[in-house]
Amino acid sequence: AQDPQLLPLAARLGIHTDLAEERNGDYFGFGLSRVARLMGAASGGQVLVSAATVALIAHPLPQGLGLRPLGEVRLK
Repeated sequence: AQDPQLLPLAARLGIHTDLAEERNGDYFGFGLSRVARLMGAASGGQVLVSAATVALIAHPLPQGLGLRPLGEVRLK
């Protein structure tokens, strides 16, 4: 059996670009809900990027980086 402290971490990331409102050190806005839902839809080790963010990414991407369309998904 492997030592659980040595197992790789498979993080789930969601990236979305939108406005947020700061109040008393906390942030609020629809964009935060969207990024949370993106993150929740990702599998371990996966990074999901919203269409809003893809539209802002510099093209071409640096060598070794790329985007793979996974299809359209409706989020709540």
